[in-house]
Amino acid sequence: MLGIDVGSKILATTWNNKLSDMVADSLIGPNTAVYQRMGSLKNGDLVRFSGSFVRGGADCIQEQSVTIRGSMADPEFTFVFQSLDKVELPSN
Repeated sequence: MLGIDVGSKILATTWNNKLSDMVADSLIGPNTAVYQRMGSLKNGDLVRFSGSFVRGGADCIQEQSVTIRGSMADPEFTFVFQSLDKVELPSN
């Protein structure tokens, strides 16, 4: 599972299991470049990524929260990652 904070309490994320992911196909395969890059990242790293949100539901973009409160307060939007790179900031 990969989840990236894209704003205050907003997450772009894959599903965390194959059953939930049957339609979205968001899980990252072990033989992909994104998977290889995930191994060198840690929480808090700045990243540049690309891909697409998955369509669906009342939110127009598939949202994974179990409750309406969760979808409003801490939305987790299903995302299919195509690329992922760590961003290195210049040091002064």
